[in-house]
Amino acid sequence: MLGHRSIIYDTYALTTMEIGFRYIGNNEYISEVDGKDPIYIKGPEDRPSNRFAPTELLLFAMASCSSSDVLSILEKMKVNVKSYSCRVTAERNEEHPKVVKHANINYILEGDIPEDKVRRAVNLSLNRYCNVSILAIRGGADVRFSITINGKTVAFDEKPQPL
Repeated sequence: MLGHRSIIYDTYALTTMEIGFRYIGNNEYISEVDGKDPIYIKGPEDRPSNRFAPTELLLFAMASCSSSDVLSILEKMKVNVKSYSCRVTAERNEEHPKVVKHANINYILEGDIPEDKVRRAVNLSLNRYCNVSILAIRGGADVRFSITINGKTVAFDEKPQPL
């Protein structure tokens, strides 16, 4: 069975994950994980496709991981977020390896939301909690953030501040 499973050792849990996919032709793949919706993935080539490329999935993973953190932290701060969305822009190296060299995660919020609390939540996420973004940063990506509250940009392409 593919998916998540936890193994308990004394007082902590070690979480392991396993995924699988199969080749479906035309340099495309489909995920095979029990109990999960399928994901169609195209190979890394730049040929046109309606499938997501691995690097796009990395950006989705960074943004969704961080977004979950930010929204959870804001909820604990008793901040009432009426609506939330997120957009990521990124640049890759033109030559191989075509790694992400810069990514900007734009957190877009609506509601009566104090800017300082959003900044705190974003910095906590990008420095401490979002393992996907932290992995990208450790791998050399320049991960930055922007914040838009009620249609007004209050932070643009800023580096996360150390905690």
